[in-house]
Amino acid sequence: MSENCTLTVSQSKRVLYLALWSRDLGRNLRLSPMTRGAVADSAMDRSALAELEFRTLTDQVCWNSDTLRRDAMSTNNVICMKPVRNQRSCRWRCLLAGEIFLVILFFVAIIFLLPLYLQDYSHLQRNQQQMEALRLNMSDSMEERIKRQEASHLLSNNVSSLKQNVSFLHEVLIPELRLNQTQLLQDIVRLETSYRNQTDQYGALQETYAYLKGSYYFLPKESPLLHNCNGQDSKNGYRVCPFCLHGWYFFGMSCYLLSSDPQSWEESSLWCRKEGGHLVVISSIEEQNSLQDLVNETVWIGLSDREVEGEWRWEDGSPFGSGPRFWAPGRPNNSGDDDCITLLPAAGWKDDSCIKLYTGVCEDSAGELTLPSNASLV
Repeated sequence: MSENCTLTVSQSKRVLYLALWSRDLGRNLRLSPMTRGAVADSAMDRSALAELEFRTLTDQVCWNSDTLRRDAMSTNNVICMKPVRNQRSCRWRCLLAGEIFLVILFFVAIIFLLPLYLQDYSHLQRNQQQMEALRLNMSDSMEERIKRQEASHLLSNNVSSLKQNVSFLHEVLIPELRLNQTQLLQDIVRLETSYRNQTDQYGALQETYAYLKGSYYFLPKESPLLHNCNGQDSKNGYRVCPFCLHGWYFFGMSCYLLSSDPQSWEESSLWCRKEGGHLVVISSIEEQNSLQDLVNETVWIGLSDREVEGEWRWEDGSPFGSGPRFWAPGRPNNSGDDDCITLLPAAGWKDDSCIKLYTGVCEDSAGELTLPSNASLV
């Protein structure tokens, strides 16, 4: 940049102003005042500073960026330097300023144009995505169209096949079905007639079976019902065969069952009633001996005086005084609550507490199977 300055020379003292130009730094140095007496030595300075130009100028000197000019001519001797390379330096500064301006202008253009570019790029991306979606939709549409065409072709073939099948049904199968229907109706009539005949025959067979069932007994020789038939007397022309259910023991005309779990006397009595019998009532020495052979531990029998102390009664209600007695030695002792009777395998009867737990012996009458006297058991 240019810098202007005005210098005034006073009348009382002559002053020489010397301006130096620095080629290396490329800029103006400040003015240095020099007295007129030093002008005599300027010849040496001129030889040393060949680049300086000495001129006679006015009293006022102005330093511009380009040259030294003079105003209001006078006879005062003032020396001023003229920079030889000042114009070239100014040109470089102008170029540098222009380049800086262009760079700033470039960045300003980038700042303003970049959002527009990004916006256009975003629009372009969206347009490309939309075009890709349209392309995919068109591809899907083409595939669907091809599928519809294939389905239509297949449907057309199916319709043609169905038409052929319908024609075959009307021409071949329906007449055959009608003929089969007629034959089936005839078969139904025959079956109904046969069914009525079979029903009549079944009724006759039922009557025959009832007659045979009442007249004959078909039992295998190994049947448990026939085990006790031997040695039995005929009664009114029939043979009586006593028998017991499975698990019961037969003796005389009675059946006996041992309980599996130890219980009190009352619980044993209830269990025997559920099984269809009662606690055993011993009425003969043979029965006593048979029971002693049957059991191997103490068991309850159906004798007690729970209702009245000292009045013994059997479980089935029969009186005790008319029957035999098989007391163990020293029994009954009528001590405490010994109101119920047990059977010891080798000792006889013993009175004991009714709440003690023993197994019980149940008794029930044997069943009877009546056979004709001439029935063969072979």
